Formats: sequence, C-alpha cells, structure tokens
Amino acid sequence: MIFFRLKKHKYASFVAYSAFLINGCAGKWLTSDPPTPSPVKNTDATGSGCCSWSPYLECTELQTRCQKNAQFCEYGCEGKWLTSDAPAPSPVVTPSPIPTATEQPVAAPIQPPTISSPTVSPVSTTDILSCSSGSTKSSWEALSDMDVITYIVSKAPFTLSVLSSGGAAGDGSSVVSEDQAHGVLSAALTLASMEEKDKNYAAAKNKFYGYFNGWKKMCENSEFDAWCQKPFYCNGGQLPCLPGWKQDAALTKVEGRGAAPDADEDAILGMIIAVKAVGNDSNTPFWLEEVRIWADESCTQFLKDNTVLSVTGSHRILGLGSCWGGWEEDGNNPSYHAPGHYRVMRDFQQSFVGRTYTLPSLGDDGSLTDAWNMLIDTSYKFLETTQCPGTGLVPNWALVAETNASELKKLPGKFSGSGTPQFEFGSEAGRTMWRIAVDAIMYPSESASQAGPFLSPLHIKMVEHFDPNPSDSDSYFGYGTLEACSPMVSNVFYSWWWNGFIFGPVLSTLGTKIADGPFQDTGFSQQTMIDVACNKVNVIDSETTYFARSWQVLSMMTLNGDIARAGELVRDAAPSSTPNSTTSPTKTPSTTNTKAPTDATACEGWCLNNMNDWEKKCNWIQCSLCVPCNPLDTPIPTPVPTISPTSSSSKTPTPNSTPVPTISPTSLSTPPSGSQFCCTWNLFNCGADSQCNFSKDFCQATCGGAWVDKNSEAMTCLAIWQECTNKENKCCAGISSCQGTDTYKQCIHVSME
Repeated sequence: MIFFRLKKHKYASFVAYSAFLINGCAGKWLTSDPPTPSPVKNTDATGSGCCSWSPYLECTELQTRCQKNAQFCEYGCEGKWLTSDAPAPSPVVTPSPIPTATEQPVAAPIQPPTISSPTVSPVSTTDILSCSSGSTKSSWEALSDMDVITYIVSKAPFTLSVLSSGGAAGDGSSVVSEDQAHGVLSAALTLASMEEKDKNYAAAKNKFYGYFNGWKKMCENSEFDAWCQKPFYCNGGQLPCLPGWKQDAALTKVEGRGAAPDADEDAILGMIIAVKAVGNDSNTPFWLEEVRIWADESCTQFLKDNTVLSVTGSHRILGLGSCWGGWEEDGNNPSYHAPGHYRVMRDFQQSFVGRTYTLPSLGDDGSLTDAWNMLIDTSYKFLETTQCPGTGLVPNWALVAETNASELKKLPGKFSGSGTPQFEFGSEAGRTMWRIAVDAIMYPSESASQAGPFLSPLHIKMVEHFDPNPSDSDSYFGYGTLEACSPMVSNVFYSWWWNGFIFGPVLSTLGTKIADGPFQDTGFSQQTMIDVACNKVNVIDSETTYFARSWQVLSMMTLNGDIARAGELVRDAAPSSTPNSTTSPTKTPSTTNTKAPTDATACEGWCLNNMNDWEKKCNWIQCSLCVPCNPLDTPIPTPVPTISPTSSSSKTPTPNSTPVPTISPTSLSTPPSGSQFCCTWNLFNCGADSQCNFSKDFCQATCGGAWVDKNSEAMTCLAIWQECTNKENKCCAGISSCQGTDTYKQCIHVSME
C-alpha cells in the first residue's frame, strides 16, 4: 500500500479512509497508477532519510533543522521526507507506457548512446545579431537544460511532458500548456539550428516528437472540456486543437479547463518551424506529415476561437482563451500578443497544400490572410494603448475598447486574470518584450514600422543605463533600465534582475537592431550589451525553477541567433505540402566543438551509486553519458562550462533597496533569534511561506522578497502598491511615496520612482 501525506493532517490509510479523506479533509485522492515523478536522492543527510522540496528531484544539505527527521521536514519546513530505501530514478521518470489503440512507431531513447560534441551554428548572415564566441550556448545545449523538468510519459508512442510548479502551476506534479509549448518550440528551434549530419540531430528530432506527442495528448484529454471550440479541427475534426491549460504529469486528465492562447501560439510556431526544418531532409521523419496537418488545423482553430472581432468588424483582437477575454471589461493581457507568430501562421496557411476541410467563416468578408493581418495590426494598436511612451513597458493586464473603425483606446478599470497585480510590469508583462522581439527578428522588413517603435523606448533606456565596466556583475544595467510610468505601469517587479522569466525576455530584445544614435559617445557597442546578456541568460542551475528555466532557454535561443535562422526558414515562399515536395532553404553548416570528452564530469555521480540495473539507468538522461551506457567507446560530449559573470556581488540589500542575486547555497544563514523578522513582498504583510520566512538569504535570493523587522514602521503604514488616493501621508516614509494622478494614486517604492 502507498501512504500519502495530506498537508496539515496526519497519515491515513490508503484503503480504509479514502472516502473520509476526500470528503472530510478537503483533500485530493491520489492513486498509484499512473505514477507521479519520483525524486532523485543523491544525499542522505541523516543516514536514514533527507528533506526535499518541490519538484522533489534531489536532497539538500541545507537547513539542518529540516534534516533532523520526517516530522521537522514535513510539518515544520513544508518539505517531503525521502527515505534511503526509496528508489532513485532520474529527474526524467519513465512510467509504464500508456496503452494506445493502434501500433505506433517506437522512437529511440530520448538521448541515443552515440552522441557528438555540442555544436554551435555560425551566424549565417551579417544581419543576424548574436552572442560572440565563448559567451553563448548552442540551442542543443539550451534544450538540454529542459531535461530536468521533462517527464517521460510513454515510449510507444514516445511522449514527453514538461513539469511545472509554483503559483497556479501547482506542486510540480502537473503540466501547464505554456511550458509544454516551450518544449515543442525549443526543440523545433534546435532542429532549425542544426545540419542533418549533426550527430545530435536525431536526438533533437526525437525530443521534438516527444514534446509534440505530449501536446497532442493534452488535446485528446480536452475533448470533453473544450466547449468553446466548435467545431473541432484537429485529427480530422475529431479533437480540439487547443488543450486545457493544466493537466496531470502523466497526461491522463485535465486539471484546468480552457485554452491559453500564449501557449497555443508558441506550440503552433514550434510545429511550423519543425516542419520547415526537417522538410528537406534526405530522410524525412515519419511524423512530418502529421505535424504539418496538425499545425494547419491548429492555426484555423486558433484564429476562429482565440480571437474576437470588434463591433465594427475592423479589428480582431486576441482573447484570453477560447471562452473569454478580448474587448472592454472582458479583459486582456499584453504579453499574449505575438504578431511575429501570426505572420508565421499566416504565411504557412497561405502556402498550405492539401487541406481537406472547409475553412470557417470568421465574421467578416475578408480572406484568411486578411484575418491574420487584421490580428497583427490590432495587436500593435492594443499595445500602443497600454505602453509607457517614454520607457516602453506594459502592465500585466489591461482593458481596451474600440473607438471607431480605425482606432482603439485604453479603458479604465480593474482586471487581473491570474492574481498578478494589474498595473505591474511583472511575470506576465515581461514576456511581451520577447514576443515583439521575435516579430522584429523573424520578419525584420515587414515588422520594422511596428516592432521598431515599440522596442525603441526600452532600448534607449537599456543603453542609457548600461555600464560596460561595472563594479560587480550585477550592475551592468542600472536601476533606471526598467522604469514605470503612471497610470500605465505602477511599478516594476521588485527583483526582476534575478528572475529569468523577466530578465530573459527583456535581454532577448538585444537580438534586434538598435539604431546607432543612442550609442554615440558611449564607448561601447550593441555587441557588448549582447555578450553581457548572453552570459546572464546562460546561467541555468539546479535551483532555476521551471518558469524561469524555460524562458531563459527561449531567450538563449533568441540571443544566439537561432530565432533569426528559423525566420529564414519560415519566410521561405515554398508551398507547405507533403514531405516529398516540401522544400526548405539550405541550412547553414554547423561547426563542431572538438574538445576531448571527459566522462568524469559527463556522468552524474549519483548514477554510479544507484542500485537499479544499468539497462534502466541508461534511459535516464543524466545517466546516459556514463561508461556502462556507452560500451562501444562512443564519444561522450564534454558538458559546456557554466559561464559566470566576471565577478559576483556580495551586497545584501535592506528592504528599501534592490534585491540581491541568487546566493550560493553555502552562504545561507540561520534565521535571527526570536523570529522577529519575516519575508514580505509588499512591505506590509508577512508572507505565509515557511521556507521564505526561514532566513534572510532564502527570502531575498530564493523567494525574491524583502527581509523586514515585524516591528518596523514599514509594517504599520500602507503597503507597497496599495491605493493612497487622499491618503498621501500614509505611505511608509523613506520606503515609498504616494504617486499617481488626481483620481488614483499608489504607494510606489522609492527605488522605482
């Protein structure tokens, strides 16, 4: 029998009390089939077990109090106690294959035994801006950073899911469509960066196929929950093309209904890029035609059910899903709008050959191409209504209305679709910068009059506040780089420089051309800034969470020039037809890293001590490079060293300064006696997370909060970002000040003014 701990309740029998637990404890009953991801246990802190935290991939020697025993770990530290007799599988777990109705081709393991050294594609044209040699990762290396959050659902058909955790994503046992889409897109971009002869090419194709099958399985699961997608278009009209946004790790059920357009557009872009990347191969993959058709059907479903026509019929805006969002009080999100993606979809559908279904009526008299162009134009008009004109930032959420057949306007009012602050440039809004950068990079000529003006204010700020020779590696971009503007944007996410889901998208915009004017008399060039950005985005360690990790991966693929290379593929005018007639531009030859392999660093140490058979362990990504998995002495790649900034900062900010960078685990401090301090995000309320409240270092470095004295003045005045209209003196003196208009004001942190 399996016992599960329900939070804040004692252990209960799996059999005898199942109904009681579900009804009496407001819990969720978990079964042992299908299995959930198992932890990797590479440290035994006490000799009998150790404490681990979501996604439970490894143990840590930190927080000795939590490592005392299971009670301290699970009740005092909100962790999970791992016993020494528990199996120790890889971060990528292989559950029993999910049965399928028909036999499918069995794909090779995710990482074939014969692997070449990592390759980096050279810049193919002088117009592509990218990292200098030595400051970049290849897209294959960046894609490998996704392995730690990748879950092998099935080997036949080969299916991968991307595990998510935190916030609405949950505890690490679920998949959200956004990150699954990032798996599809990052694998596709990797294919676009490679030559067919590259020895990693087969593995990259296999990963794409696995992530695509995971996406398709999410669509299959959503068949009875996709009420707003009618008719269905995928799989010959049998399935919805836009999956429910949250599902369990093994992809057996929907946990969050409704499509997420930001995920849908990223996944579709990935499908199209993959089709273009492999379409001219000498030996095209068996899945090519399936993905080609699925991509076209998904484009149609997306345009029909994720967009909303205006009253005049002159504007088409992206909604927040297939059931909601769009105009006026329905709410909108600037970071969902991806005009570059829509250009790719437009061109793909325009050249598609072999469509077997009738295109739907979209509510206007225009063509399919006209509808895509209207969506692109409306996206930029919407962004213009909600962008800070002098700083280039946008808020997390916004309201927009149509003024007339040619104009839109910002609509006043409050709205938030995820609990993130509406007027903050935060975890939602940051993604907008990458989406517009993609448009500027993939369609440089066509997008110039729209993407250029949008990115220009941000670029000017980035150049103005860039220091090529800072005192420490965290000061390349000064405090004024990201600047709010009332009433559009009230504040910038407090620790943006230490969160990859913001600094990644922001820095990725350096992959687009900045005019020469801002660089006059600066003594540095855009290439200098790009290399600093590459070094920053490169650093992805075991502590990097799923959301930051996937955004750093995509941002790296933008900065290393591979988004631009994908743009060269998708702008090709050849018809999108069957594999035998699909043509693609010739890929740029890649250069191979010739460093000698070193098995000692390629093979994870815990693999050697794990008691499972090597036949099983060799299927685990981080064990596949060990000698027993390579009996023929095939080359083993040397892991690329993590590129660290030139120096590290040892500064520890006070609550009214900017946050510190992620601190090395060895420097974690113990909490102050008496627990008179706590972790806060609004300088008013203590946070409820026990790990964040454990110490100053955990609060500032891991949680992105501020460590404050509970008795300080900051805890008795108005919270940061709280409304202070007619209460101008109630903000915390020296920490925040009341800013805004005559009709609405907020307490703004002094470092953000």
